[in-house]
Amino acid sequence: GDLALCRPGVTCVEARCPGYRAQETVGMTQSFSVVVADCGGTNSRLQLYAVAPEQALSLPPRRSRAPGTLVYEAEFQNQVYIKVGKTFTHIFQDFLTAANHADKCVTVASIAVAGPVSNNAVEFTNNGWSISGKALEKTFGIARVFLMNDFVANGYGLLTLDEKKPEELRVIQHAEAVPGAPIACLGPGTGLGETYLTSTSGDDGYHAFPSEGGHSEFAPRNDLEFQLLKFLMQKFKEKHRVSVERVISGRGLANVYEFLCAHPDHKTEVDNAVKAAFDAAGDLKGKVVADHYGKDALCTTAMKIFITAFGAEAGVCGLKWLPFGGLYLAGGLTPKNIDLIDQKGSDSCFLAAFRDKGRLSPQLLKIPVYAVMDQALGQRGAHFMAVKLLRARILVDQDKAAAAATTSTATPSPSTCPAWNANTIAPLCFLAGAVTAVIASRVLRR
Repeated sequence: GDLALCRPGVTCVEARCPGYRAQETVGMTQSFSVVVADCGGTNSRLQLYAVAPEQALSLPPRRSRAPGTLVYEAEFQNQVYIKVGKTFTHIFQDFLTAANHADKCVTVASIAVAGPVSNNAVEFTNNGWSISGKALEKTFGIARVFLMNDFVANGYGLLTLDEKKPEELRVIQHAEAVPGAPIACLGPGTGLGETYLTSTSGDDGYHAFPSEGGHSEFAPRNDLEFQLLKFLMQKFKEKHRVSVERVISGRGLANVYEFLCAHPDHKTEVDNAVKAAFDAAGDLKGKVVADHYGKDALCTTAMKIFITAFGAEAGVCGLKWLPFGGLYLAGGLTPKNIDLIDQKGSDSCFLAAFRDKGRLSPQLLKIPVYAVMDQALGQRGAHFMAVKLLRARILVDQDKAAAAATTSTATPSPSTCPAWNANTIAPLCFLAGAVTAVIASRVLRR
């Protein structure tokens, strides 16, 4: 890691550090250690990658995963730690220990979190946790810890997906993607997340931005949906509006079913066995509704309302961001309900609502729409950002070394790694210099 941050007693496995020790388990003689994490409200998923210098410095082509060799991965249940007063820091420590990496350096950690990030820190509203990038850097001796909103991570993950691979993407609406045009993404899960990306150059370089679009207003489109809005306003004690994620999410689907159960025109359709399973499902009530689509009349109606509202909100995203580079449907509920989303012809309530935008409807036909089938999208995006940060760090160190080499009076900087000198950085500088001319016009623009 950063030489000034290497912890006493730690065996550094970074190619830049003289304490380097080869990671024989992945067959690399030189590599940087990178941790990728996705910390949600329920689970935390972590991965350890070994990234060789030449991998970090060469820009991977669009629609391919970020480079590196997966060394170890694990998933942790947050509630297990919360019950005994432990935090994400303990999860991070346990992960490094399980990966046999507790006594070795990590250069970069990229963490996607389910909440708004401010000053590289986040406070969770559902479990009382807080995570600080600076605190993790200090605790674990990591050169850079970067926190980002989970849907921003999803946005960067989109850049690694390939529409030719059905296990990654499914085309919902065919249209020609415009190079460099905005990209947008929305996805229902526990809530509704939204993000958008704009090009940083004329090539495939993109920057993702956070959004709280899931908390914009739900806009009813017919009499039944107006009644649904009134029901939700009463349920959540709102005088003027309710968030669109009150409908388009797992919990939103449960809200729609509850509304139909209380509706005078649908009370007779309630199946007592299904209702009992629904009431006992806790946070998985939406799953009960989805599982009974086509088997239970009320669940079938609820799913149609949900999919229609999802399509309408996707159309709103299309109007707001004009994502002619692609509109992506993500979130856990998209692949689980892909057959309903991807219905064709007159049966497609999703596409019908998506395209129903009055005078601007023809514009929406020009937007390519994809369904994301890979549910590890956030981790893919965090991995992408981690390698991007690593590349920046290598180039900064290269520039410092080059500047020092041209100054005859330059003296080595103090470091806790005493063997650090020009001889140890020379091989890396030679490698970086060899590729810099090729990538200079594109580096850091992905």
